[in-house]
Amino acid sequence: MWDLVHPWGGGYGMITYDANQNGTIQVLIYMDDDEPFTNFANNQGRIPLEQLIKLDETLDDGDLSTGDFVGDGRDSIGAGGSALSVEGEAIWMTTF
Repeated sequence: MWDLVHPWGGGYGMITYDANQNGTIQVLIYMDDDEPFTNFANNQGRIPLEQLIKLDETLDDGDLSTGDFVGDGRDSIGAGGSALSVEGEAIWMTTF
């Protein structure tokens, strides 16, 4: 188990989702900008852009709009082409 709060004060979570709408289910681990057990408008745990980029460089391709680690509202792989994350958030995706 891990702590529910990431270093910037927001929460971690995990969902399964057909992000690409192609019939393949992905597991998404997300770093939310909302503090745990609050609502979506909390936004007190925003991750600074420079930290999101460092995480992407370490885990993926260094581009928050592509790859398995996406975020800061730059990804456009959600339903209908909308972003899965908002500014200050990130999502790590894997397919089983």
